[in-house]
Amino acid sequence: MEKSKLPFVQHFYKLCEQPKCRLKLLITIIVTILSAIFGSLAIDYNKMFENANMTDHQLDQAKLLGQVGGAVGSVFSAIIGIVITFIVILLISKIMKSDTSGKSIFSATLSYTLVTGIIGLIVIVIQQL
Repeated sequence: MEKSKLPFVQHFYKLCEQPKCRLKLLITIIVTILSAIFGSLAIDYNKMFENANMTDHQLDQAKLLGQVGGAVGSVFSAIIGIVITFIVILLISKIMKSDTSGKSIFSATLSYTLVTGIIGLIVIVIQQL
């Protein structure tokens, strides 16, 4: 590899040669779960169901179902998003006849998802303040 003056080039070259997935996957899952929890707590279910003519008991059940369903659905959709992103990048790299391994691509996908997930989590937390 040629010497480059770009920042972190050696670090990214090392990640391409020896990708680390386990820790990234764990942190990505944690960030996704936190985003899902904060996102489902940000919804005002009282305002959403005010014209539904529900009793207090039914309203409490609907709020609980909405919060749990929203959190679980968000986690599953994030996992599906990771898989779809990985497949798209893998297909593009195969079309371009790249010699990058699938593990490196999965590691890059996790890095991308982790960065965007952390930004999303920060936005959700700021909106709740």
